[in-house]
This record gives sequence, C-alpha cells and structure tokens, in this order.
Amino acid sequence: MRAAPLRPTPHPLPRNTSSSNSGSDSNAYKVGQTFEDGSLQITVNSVKMTKTVGDVADGLGDTANDVFYVVNVTVKNNGTSPTTIDDSMFTLQANGSTYDADTNADVDDNTDANNDMFLNQLNPGVSMSGNVVFDVPPNLTKNVDMVIQGGMLGLAQATVQLT
Repeated sequence: MRAAPLRPTPHPLPRNTSSSNSGSDSNAYKVGQTFEDGSLQITVNSVKMTKTVGDVADGLGDTANDVFYVVNVTVKNNGTSPTTIDDSMFTLQANGSTYDADTNADVDDNTDANNDMFLNQLNPGVSMSGNVVFDVPPNLTKNVDMVIQGGMLGLAQATVQLT
C-alpha cells in the first residue's frame, strides 16, 4: 500500500519558487510551513546550532563531536489509529552528504519523555513537539535541508530548507 503524497495544509505559507544555484529543491518547504503525510501533520518550527544538549553538568546531556544541529519539530496524528514517531524519519542533507539523527542526543535534549522523538507512540488527535538532534561539521551553515520520510514505513518524503 502506498502512502498518500505529502501535501500542504489548507493555508500554508507560500512555497519557495525562486530559482537559486544552491542545488536545493526549489519546491521544498520552509521552516514554519506545515505539511501532511497521510495522517501525519508535520511542522519544522525552528533550527539552532549548539555544542551541547541536555543537562551536561549533571551527566544527563551530550557534547557534540563538532556541533549539534537542533531542529524543533511538531507532529500531529490526524489519523484514527496510533502511529510511531522516530528520529529515523529525519535526515539532514548538505553539500552532497547525508546526516542521521543522533538518538542519544535526542533523548538527552528532550527531557520530557512525551516529547522524545525516539520510538514515541502518538495517538489519534494528539500532537507532540520535540527536538531532532544531528552531530554535524561546524561549517554546515548553508544549503542545509531536512528530509522527512513519512511515518515508520518511509513511503513518502518531503524536504524542508533549513538554511
């Protein structure tokens, strides 16, 4: 069974239609836009770079090998059955490289277990916000995209321009 294609919600922000030489998908979503993948409604809210996440002083945090790219995401289940949200749904792409989420950093940064992006069950009608954390090189500041695979099966995907 194929997943429904990603589609904007009824009142999305305008898509980026300008051409650029960055190599990024000109139809990618932007930070703040909401899109849907079947029963999931997903919004990338914000992006920041930091050296540490969580409570490092108390041993409940992580320090990046280089720098953490922290992406705050809200996911809502508009379906009729529970679905599992996981950080493996999210990757970063930049300069021809792909970066996976750092699950340990995700868990340490999302101190409320209900907002953890690691194997969290999301019931119908419920939304959650949490951070997806990537350990990346410090020079990763331009032309960075987040690719989101819809649901645990990853049958549909969308690209969000982060920089």
